[in-house]
Amino acid sequence: MRRSVKTALSFSLFLALGASQANAQSGFCMEKIHDLKLDPAIMGEGFKVDYMDDGSLQIICPDCQDTRFVAIFLGMNDDREQGLRDGTITAATLTAKCLKTGPNCSAATFVEGPSVGYWLENKFLDKAQRRYALYNGGKVLTVRGTGPLADQEKISANTEAVFRAVLPQMHCGA
Repeated sequence: MRRSVKTALSFSLFLALGASQANAQSGFCMEKIHDLKLDPAIMGEGFKVDYMDDGSLQIICPDCQDTRFVAIFLGMNDDREQGLRDGTITAATLTAKCLKTGPNCSAATFVEGPSVGYWLENKFLDKAQRRYALYNGGKVLTVRGTGPLADQEKISANTEAVFRAVLPQMHCGA
């Protein structure tokens, strides 16, 4: 009798772990950006999380002259996931494409648990931007920081900090 109980428990644990792993590889745990738990102080004093009507959010400082902000979106895959997974989209191809729109652009690809992605840093008009795109199971999470060119280092650091804070909430315990 004891052996059958152990076997049943082992089998149940196996099924639960398998379901968890399948879920982690088939998309993000987070269904809506509004469910994210973020501390806006990661950007500095006076910053607030502002949930937008379109389902995105922004971390902004509405009562100060600091114009840096980070926006977070969750959407459907834009067909880059497979290219990142099979290596046809690389940091070099992303950088080359970005350089066509303006100078001073860099990119890197990465793997985070069951997800793949890239970051891109560029200057657009008089603004500096850093963007993370994370793909998993047909969905894409975008974290984009924008601000004055003079604050490019802050923008990069803030955007990465926000991305790192969001990342554990996106994966199903992976």
